[in-house]
Amino acid sequence: MSLEKPDWYRAPIDRDQLRMLTKRRDGPGLIWFGVWLALLLFSGGLAWFLMGSWWAIPAFLVFGTLYGFAESIAHECSHSTAFKSKRLNEGIYLFVSFLLFKERTYHRWMHGRHHTHTIIKGQDPEIQHPQPINLVRFFALEPLRLTSTYHFFTVLMSHSLNRPVRNATAWIPRGKHKKMFFWSRIQLTTYLSVLCAIGWSQSWALLLLFPAPRFYGAIVQTLFSSTQHTGLAENVEDHRLNSRTILLGPVGRFLYWNMNYHLEHHMYPTVPFHSLPRLHEEIKHHCPPPCHGMLGAYRELLPIIWNKRQNASSADKREVPA
Repeated sequence: MSLEKPDWYRAPIDRDQLRMLTKRRDGPGLIWFGVWLALLLFSGGLAWFLMGSWWAIPAFLVFGTLYGFAESIAHECSHSTAFKSKRLNEGIYLFVSFLLFKERTYHRWMHGRHHTHTIIKGQDPEIQHPQPINLVRFFALEPLRLTSTYHFFTVLMSHSLNRPVRNATAWIPRGKHKKMFFWSRIQLTTYLSVLCAIGWSQSWALLLLFPAPRFYGAIVQTLFSSTQHTGLAENVEDHRLNSRTILLGPVGRFLYWNMNYHLEHHMYPTVPFHSLPRLHEEIKHHCPPPCHGMLGAYRELLPIIWNKRQNASSADKREVPA
């Protein structure tokens, strides 16, 4: 087994069926993004209108939670599967990346590396909770996106000065660097302009709309994303052993853009988000049973986290069909 170029297991599926499932469409993405954006703008406007009242607190929490799920949209756009139209995919990717302090080129290649080397130590840059699991990071730093936002913001600053970070030189072709530097400067200039405008107008409450939701609104989305791989096996070539699928209701699937079907997504990453439920039905007999709801996921996850405080080798021993 060579972990430099993993040979990933894929559950068998009919080629014609897979071809149908990988078909990209604009309609589902436009509906999901449009509803999300409408809810985001409405909740933000309502929170601003209720400013000075106790009702503003739950309104801002709803707004921030919706803002946090921009992560789901950015993730799907990074695969170029959110929409059939490339312009539509890249335009919305730019918008949500701005909300999340991420530059598209770096984020896309970083996430691509995560897929080619999923939870392989020293290779995967997106191991959210390396083993042994740090409880402070799991319960305090990551729910507020402090560590990841700090990372992406320092990358923006470095790239705006034409200085590629070490990971960028390792993963990203040199021909992409100019584009990466350009958009890093654009984003940083825009951030500074927004902050200067807020300071000049003395409307400090606007910070509750941007950029504060990146932090206070990330808690729920992080509860979802932390279930993807945490506590599962490292250094294996089978996504059934290192990725977790959860069955959620319609609200959770909408906010999460069907990333609860995470094992299926890693096994066939070219399948768009709207086809993942059907892919799950096609290959579920070759995969471990999914968790039922977030409660079921954390009932499985939390004991593993506790056991891994000091003993990193106590991975979840999940059984897979022969």
